[in-house]
This record gives sequence, C-alpha cells and structure tokens, in this order.
Amino acid sequence: MRKGLDRREFIKTAGSVGLAGSAVALPGTVLAQNPPADVEIGVVYPLSGPTGPMGQNGVRGWTIAVDEINAAGGIKSLGGAKIRTLLRDSESNPKIGLAETEKLVRSNVVAIVGAWNSNVTYPATQIAEQAKVPWIVEMSAQDEITRRGFRYTFRVNPEASRQASDMVDFVVEMGGKTGVKAKTAGVIGTDDSYGKTVSRGLHAAFKKAGIESVGDVYYPVKALDLTVEVASLAAKKPDVWFITSQLNDAVLITR
Repeated sequence: MRKGLDRREFIKTAGSVGLAGSAVALPGTVLAQNPPADVEIGVVYPLSGPTGPMGQNGVRGWTIAVDEINAAGGIKSLGGAKIRTLLRDSESNPKIGLAETEKLVRSNVVAIVGAWNSNVTYPATQIAEQAKVPWIVEMSAQDEITRRGFRYTFRVNPEASRQASDMVDFVVEMGGKTGVKAKTAGVIGTDDSYGKTVSRGLHAAFKKAGIESVGDVYYPVKALDLTVEVASLAAKKPDVWFITSQLNDAVLITR
C-alpha cells in the first residue's frame, strides 16, 4: 500500500489542482500521471470502555461518509485522491487516547478527528497543536477545548454551554406555549468533564431564565445502576430534569 500523503504534500498538491489527473503528451506517446496518494486521516474514538457503544456508532457514520466520498471519485481538488482512515481506540481512557494520538502524529496523518470524550479530546488536542496537525472536534463538548487560542483545533459541534442554553430555551419556550412554566430544575449526569461542563452552562441559563436549581446529582461514568441517583433527584421534586449523560445512562434514567 502506498504511503499516505504527508501534510506538506497535501497542502502543496491542493495548490496545484490544475495538474491533478492530467496526462503529459509527447510525440507518439502518452505518459499518464501517477495516481494520487491516499490522504490518511486519523480517527480517535472510544470503541471499547464505558462509551464504546457511542464511539462505535460514530465510526459507522464516519465510514459511510468516507465510502461515499471515495466511491464518488475521491477528493476532486487532489486529483481524485482517496481517503484512508487510520482508526484508533481510546478505550474511553485519556491515557490511552493520548498514546494513540502520539502514534497518529508520528505516522504523519494529514488531520485527526475525534475523540468523542471531552476528557480525551482536551489533552489530545494539545499534542496535535504542538505538532501542527489539524484536529477536528466532532462531538466533545467541553468549552475549554476550543477556547485556548489553538490554531489547529476546529469544532463542528456546539459547545457544552451552547447545548445547555438551548435546552433551557426549549423548556422556557414550551412553558410559554403550554402555560405550564418550569419554576425549578434539577440536573443529573456523569461526574466527568462533559457532565460538569454542561451543568455549569445549565446553571448560568437557569439564572437568566429565572429558574431555581434544586441541586445536581452526579454518578461515575461506569455506573450500571442509577436507582439511588434517580431517587435522590426525584426527592427534590424539580419541575424539570436535565440529563447530562451518555446515551445508555440517559436510557436508564428516563426509564
């Protein structure tokens, strides 16, 4: 398999679009240009561990998009270069996510996408920034990830504070339409950077909306039974519950 296009070649090739896919014509001969090298993109996702199921779903979506792009002729501005994914499992663990990020940086990938979990993405983007490797934040919501003045970190999803604000706005709007306005609210979620960051945003939005907080209930990411936590928040009798958790946890809480 051909070695992937490195970052400098990627930029250089992108600026020479007019030459991509062309042929050099000489008297009596036609010399076809070599096919463009694959564009290698690193993807760091939790394929195992507590958030493994969500990471696996994310990879399925990524794979569908890449397959569609490659089947449609690849990256047109690079002469039809195909995308090749270098997938790495963070195991929902920051230390492992960092190690896998370092491997991707050394392998000379053009960019990195990930890493779903905020507690993995926050330190991993530091490594990518130092190596000048573009990192695309696709799901990690922690505000601080993209508030450090980094030049090579980009976000395509809403920050936690924006998500929190939108949730409270929704409750306020529904109260206006139904006439049943929420006066109190409770928060239940994971005891990690994601859950805590969204919670901070929620409390700021509560103050703005005039909603009283009855308190927060947090639980470990690996928790399998949330009966006690749910009962604890239910005892506070909030008008509305805000859940800052992963998918499987949210299902348990809702049930």
